[in-house]
Amino acid sequence: MIIAGILQPVLNRSMRVDTHLTMLPFLMLLNVLIVFSEPLFHDDFSNSYFTATSWILNDPNNGTMTFSENDITLKNSHQYNSIILLHSLSKKYQNFSISTHIVSESAGCGIFFNVNTQAGRINGYAALISFEKVELLKFSSGTHTTLASHSSPFIKSSDNVLTVSRKDSLMLLFCNGFFLYSYCDNELPPGDCAIMIQPRTTTVFSDFEFRSTPLDSVSFKPFFDNFSKPHYFGWRKSGSGFSSIVDSSLEMTAHHNERLQYTIDQPMQSFKLVTDFLPKKISDPDSSACGIVIMAYDNNNSDSSICIRVGCTNEQSYSVEGLPEVTMSKNILKTEDSTWKQLRLIYDNSLLRFYSDDNLCFESNITLRFKSAGLFSSKGSVVRFDNFTLERLEPAVTIRNVSKSGSETHAVLLTDKSNKAVWTDLMGRSIFTLEAKHSRRVPLLMLNGKNKRFSDNLRKKTE
Repeated sequence: MIIAGILQPVLNRSMRVDTHLTMLPFLMLLNVLIVFSEPLFHDDFSNSYFTATSWILNDPNNGTMTFSENDITLKNSHQYNSIILLHSLSKKYQNFSISTHIVSESAGCGIFFNVNTQAGRINGYAALISFEKVELLKFSSGTHTTLASHSSPFIKSSDNVLTVSRKDSLMLLFCNGFFLYSYCDNELPPGDCAIMIQPRTTTVFSDFEFRSTPLDSVSFKPFFDNFSKPHYFGWRKSGSGFSSIVDSSLEMTAHHNERLQYTIDQPMQSFKLVTDFLPKKISDPDSSACGIVIMAYDNNNSDSSICIRVGCTNEQSYSVEGLPEVTMSKNILKTEDSTWKQLRLIYDNSLLRFYSDDNLCFESNITLRFKSAGLFSSKGSVVRFDNFTLERLEPAVTIRNVSKSGSETHAVLLTDKSNKAVWTDLMGRSIFTLEAKHSRRVPLLMLNGKNKRFSDNLRKKTE
């Protein structure tokens, strides 16, 4: 995609736009909020006077705004230059998150942040949606550079909620509540925020929010799919085989020497996966032929992944592949032929557990950083899945007795949330630490954090 330059008049408060009102068809909003703090600035575009006094249009001769009940239509009639609608922040924040709902058939619309003017030119970073991919660009000294560009099944063709998070030099990009990728760059200083569109395009924006709280990459929206429509939003297909929607369920078929996978690619610290499961045909007698698959990072080899499969064999029993045998305690339960079962895979506090209906089949203590979870069929199997759910678990506190020689230490659970130390790893995840005090032999409190759960802020399921 070719990004046009930005028309470069110096922004000032005299550049206001007309507030001509018109009634456009109401657009249903996808209410995706993936941050915990109250917004420092929020505009749902329902009040034309508030919008007119809160934003600055950099080219009022070629840009026009039209208001509807809860959105704004921004039109750019310029032949060559992009335009931006800018909100001037009273304080320039180093760490923040920005989110807005965007409806457009055109490429190159999105969020412009860290906006500054230097020598009469507008500088900043732009996160833009362009034909089912999100691009990150840097505008500096009259030129622009594409820093990153990634496609994702979480990006829809025309209706998306785009979110940008920045913590120091680390930028995280999300779409529709799901993490896409990260990028590090610290050339441009903190600045204002804006929305951007390209020449000869029209875009509808709604529900713009700026917060002083950055995100972490493991805060994802709960994902649900009942396979009522063959749209496969969020799913990434890999391997070989055939799939189709049969009786409002996902049927996956893999011939001999084939493996077919559908996965949801998201960094995860703790999660719960639930799916209805009906094996129709299983040929392999010795190993997992169909069921749940999860992928984790390999700490010893960055180019490879750890793959764990939990599923059925043709002996109508469950088996597990990919875990070291010494870490696993496994119960084998018989399945019932031609009967729907509910499978649950839960990873919490380094404990991986698998259930069939309400029966615990196995559990394993293992510390991993997971990056995807989903469904698979292999080796001549035909299987159906329905009502798939993947959600982040609430962090919890675990008490373990620890015996140490010499001076003993224990971790103290801090009641004042502001006193907890937080650091961010290379994946952008927030890690909560504890204050250590010397004492005699006592239990060790291991805290993963007590933040408000991300999914509490959500009011709609994945479409």
